[in-house]
Amino acid sequence: MQNPLAWVRQTGADTLLLVYARPGAKVAALLGTHAGRLKIAIDAPPVDGKANETLLDFLAALLRRPRRQVHLQAGATSRSKSVRVEAAQAEQVARDVLTQMANAKANKKGQA
Repeated sequence: MQNPLAWVRQTGADTLLLVYARPGAKVAALLGTHAGRLKIAIDAPPVDGKANETLLDFLAALLRRPRRQVHLQAGATSRSKSVRVEAAQAEQVARDVLTQMANAKANKKGQA
């Protein structure tokens, strides 16, 4: 059985997020998980690094972190990416992401 939180891990004082990005979406949103990675829709095209920058902006806002603390560590030209969040505890990051995913699901049900 796969670890449901395989997409987040502590690396020293930082947190590493394993992300599967889906660029070109109409709206940026958390979509759940895909192959052990956090699946995120990005509302920017995969051209000239725009989707990567939008992804980092989205994660910084989601985690309530300054943008300067969120970095693309690997996967600049791939959908599978590694994002480093400076000075962040993996447990808190996971809690924040899971809370946002639950809120998104609740809002979706409320609109149906």
